[in-house]
Amino acid sequence: MGIKDIVNRFSYRKEIFKDMQDHDSAATKLEQRKLSSEERTLNKILEKKRQDRIKAELNRIYKRQDNEYWHKDTISQPNIFKEKGTLLMQKNLFLCGQ
Repeated sequence: MGIKDIVNRFSYRKEIFKDMQDHDSAATKLEQRKLSSEERTLNKILEKKRQDRIKAELNRIYKRQDNEYWHKDTISQPNIFKEKGTLLMQKNLFLCGQ
């Protein structure tokens, strides 16, 4: 399999994806045109409210994760600087044991 085959395969995939996008776009337009203007307006408002709820929930999750990250229980964890065998306690670490 040569480079030309690989390039052709990727370009073929791009063409298929573009055709699928065009088909989806046409189907969406057709569905929207079937609705009345009031229904389209209501759907737009409901979608905006849905996006606002998603954004608020995501912000709440990010805030909780940030709080959990900065408020870990570090007091009960063992001290890495006092343990024997850590990198900080080894002598001649960079002299290859000399």
